[in-house]
Amino acid sequence: MAVVLSTMLGLGIARILSGFAIAFKSRRQVALDWLPLVVAAIVLGEILQFWWALAELAPRASWTLADFTFLVGLAMVLFLAAALIVPTDTPITEPAAAFEQDGRWALLLLAAYHLLAILANAWFWGIALTSPFNAMIGAAALFSAIAALARRRTVQAGAVLCYCAIAVASVLELSPLRY
Repeated sequence: MAVVLSTMLGLGIARILSGFAIAFKSRRQVALDWLPLVVAAIVLGEILQFWWALAELAPRASWTLADFTFLVGLAMVLFLAAALIVPTDTPITEPAAAFEQDGRWALLLLAAYHLLAILANAWFWGIALTSPFNAMIGAAALFSAIAALARRRTVQAGAVLCYCAIAVASVLELSPLRY
């Protein structure tokens, strides 16, 4: 199971790092757009945090197909968010337009990931759906959805910055520093 999840998460990381490299290389031809780069960094952080959380499940005695499918589904959502946030298959000529076209979908996928993470917290770790931890994750889902659906760039940027703050705070709050 770990191999499948690690492969999917590793591919997501590769997509984001390739996107960062493309953005860096194209900086002389086009002005960089900070918003997709911040969201890409958040996706990278979410992938790393999910991978880190999987270490807590290693000692689990038995697994069901439903357990495996749920975890693979979470990894797939993160991979798709990584694939959509930064294009790696075409040169970026209009970063803002590329974000408007595909990046919004990445934000919606992040919102879905957080909602699924609330269910995963209950399923795998026994955390109550109404816990403060899950409220923080729910807030991340809300701000991600707001950023995805906002039509005004200032609203979108504000929602992404709020989402970023919540994402960093939740990783620091919810993730143990060592196993």
